[in-house]
Order: sequence, then C-alpha cells, then structure tokens
Amino acid sequence: QKNLKQQGIPQAKKSHILLKGKDDKSKESRRQKVQKDHKLVMLFGDNLLDFTDPKEATAESREALIEKHKDDFGKKYIIFPNPMYGSWEATIYNNNYKASDKTKDKLRKNSI
Repeated sequence: QKNLKQQGIPQAKKSHILLKGKDDKSKESRRQKVQKDHKLVMLFGDNLLDFTDPKEATAESREALIEKHKDDFGKKYIIFPNPMYGSWEATIYNNNYKASDKTKDKLRKNSI
C-alpha cells in the first residue's frame, strides 16, 4: 500500500488491495471475490495464471487454455512480459525444480 501511494495510485486503500492468503492456491478466489460486486472488464498480468487457471500444471493444459481464450488477449487480458520467472518455468521443468541446471537449460531451449 505504501509503495502504491508513493506512485500516486489513488486506489491505494486496504479495501482495494487483495493479497494472496495463506491457503490460496491461485488467484481465482480473489477474482471471484471482486466479481461479487464488480464487473471485471480487463485483467493485467505477466503470467497466464493472472487471468485464469489451467486444469492441470502441464504445457498441454496451458496451450488448451490459451487457445480457448485467444480472443481475450489484447482486449480483456493484457500481458506485461516477465521473462525472469513464473509458473511457465515450472511447466517447462515438468514441475521439477530439483532437475539439474543442465537439464533445466536443455528444457528451456527445447521449449523455444
């Protein structure tokens, strides 16, 4: 809240900020909470999970979700690229962060 106020964001009030709860597995519960009293017209994020959740944490499930919502990108879903980290990385590693650096490097290169 302090950082938002320093940037001059007028909505920087506790009632406008929904942080991840201890038991939250995704952002879906927060989206649903907002939708109870408001119409979501646009979502901004750097990750597919900022917009909706795939059925499974697999590349195939993410691709299916992208195909299903392809008309929403650039209209309802606005992406801020972040190549540094995100759930996309876990998907590339088959959700195995314990893989060796060599294996991760190979998987990253194979994904592009």
